[in-house]
Amino acid sequence: MRVFAAIDLPSLLLRQVAAGMAELEKNVGRGRQLRWVAVENIHVTLKFLGEVEERQLDQFSACCAAVEWSPFELKLGGCGCFPSLARPRVFWQGCAAGIVEMRSLLARIEPCAAGIGVPREQRPYTPHLTLARVRRPKKPGEKLDFHRLRETADGLLPVGASFPVGEFYLYQSQLIPKGAIYRKLRTFAARKS
Repeated sequence: MRVFAAIDLPSLLLRQVAAGMAELEKNVGRGRQLRWVAVENIHVTLKFLGEVEERQLDQFSACCAAVEWSPFELKLGGCGCFPSLARPRVFWQGCAAGIVEMRSLLARIEPCAAGIGVPREQRPYTPHLTLARVRRPKKPGEKLDFHRLRETADGLLPVGASFPVGEFYLYQSQLIPKGAIYRKLRTFAARKS
């Protein structure tokens, strides 16, 4: 099964993100160059594991359950694109605070992933909410101005909102033609020694 570890947003904050995305969609349109992520799929990915077998899932879960970490605050920041605004493939909202703690948590679960054969990501970890996937424009006139989109998004999304992180989750991702369906498999609460 295809799985990943992630942090969820509290429901109130998720509704604020959804409202901002709805306004953005009105401004730039649906189906042009952006394929918006379903609101119920918004999260902060911690580690993508890919396809794993049931025994690997159990091994990873047991390892994560033993990881010691403290709760922290995560604060949402401004928007951007991967790999860049000049060559956008993913449109996202980043984090302004709690990044060090997210990287520390990831560093603590990396050995769990390595134990089941999942390699460490080579790119630097940037915690973010994926808001939309970028398509190539079908017509030259359809090309979006991503600098302007970022500025508009920063005014509509809950930039500066923060929330406590006291647990992370293991999700199954099932790909279907319309996108993906996520199912929560396990919960890992913060625990100190």
